Amino acid sequence: MSKMRKGCDLCGSFSESVVNERMFRNQMLRWRKFNVCSLIFQDAESYADAKEFMQSNEYLESTCRGYADYLSISSEHCRRRQSFRLVEKIARYCGLPSKAMEIGAATGTFVKALRENGVDCTGMDFSPVLVKAAKEMNGVDIVNNDFMDAALPTEAYDAVFLFGTVGTVSSIKMLMEKIVRILKPSGLFVFNYMNYNHFSRKLLGKRYHRQTISSRYRLTGTTISRYLDAAGMRLLYDEPDYKWTTVGSLAGYLRSNLVAKIIAVLHIQWIPLMVPVPGGRIVFSQKALHSRNKCYCG
Repeated sequence: MSKMRKGCDLCGSFSESVVNERMFRNQMLRWRKFNVCSLIFQDAESYADAKEFMQSNEYLESTCRGYADYLSISSEHCRRRQSFRLVEKIARYCGLPSKAMEIGAATGTFVKALRENGVDCTGMDFSPVLVKAAKEMNGVDIVNNDFMDAALPTEAYDAVFLFGTVGTVSSIKMLMEKIVRILKPSGLFVFNYMNYNHFSRKLLGKRYHRQTISSRYRLTGTTISRYLDAAGMRLLYDEPDYKWTTVGSLAGYLRSNLVAKIIAVLHIQWIPLMVPVPGGRIVFSQKALHSRNKCYCG
C-alpha cells in the first residue's frame, strides 16, 4: 500500500512533477516540484537517508574530508573575515541586537564576533565535533542540540541567525514558525540560501545536484518570500551573498587540475579572497507587527 503524500505547505496543492533524479549509494534521490507554487523538494524518505549519511563520520572524515577541511586554520581565518564583515553589515543595516541566537553555529566564529561587539549571543549546533571545535578554536561554548528539539522561551531574542542550512531542514514552515515564536516583537531573522533560478545552476549542470544532495528544498526568491509571509515575517533585504575563501579552495571547487598545479607552483593556495557565492542570497527579515510599534530595523 502506497504512503499518502502530503500537500504543499505553501499553496496546499497536491499537483506535482519530478524535476530531477540521481542515484546515491544505490538509492534513487528524487526532487519534485509543486506545479502551483513551483516549490521544489526532495522526497522525505530519500532526503532522510541522504542527510543521515552526509552527517556521518564516514562521509565527513573520509569521503569528503569534511571536518579536516572545515577545521583547518585557513578555513577558520576565512570564517573570521566573513563573520566580522557580516557583523559590520548588520550594524549598518539594522543596528546590532542586544540578545541573539545563531542556529548551526559550527565553530562559533560568528558567535564570537557578535560577543566581541557587545551582543549577548547563544550558539547552537547538533554536531558534538563542531561544539568541541568551537571551544578549542574560539573559546566559545556552544549548546549541543538540534534547534527544532530545543525547548526555548517565547519572545526571548532580538535576532536569530541561520547560515548554510535553511534548505536542509525537514520543514522550513515549522522552522520559521519556531523562529517567529522565540523572536521579540520586530525581531530580526537573517539567513542565506541558494537561488535555484540562478544561471549558475545551468552552468554547473549535474555538479549542482551532486553538491546539494542533502538539501530538502530548492529555493527561489518567490518561495522564500512566501515562506516569510506565511510565518508573519517582513522581507527587508534580499541581496547577493559573498564568501571569504582561499585560492586553493576555489581551485578545488572548479576541479581544474591545471589551475591547481599553477597555484601550487606559485605557492598562493593560502591567499584569502572574497568571491560571490554562485546563486547565493542573504536575507534580512523582520517579525511583522499588527500595531504601529517602533521598527527594529528602521
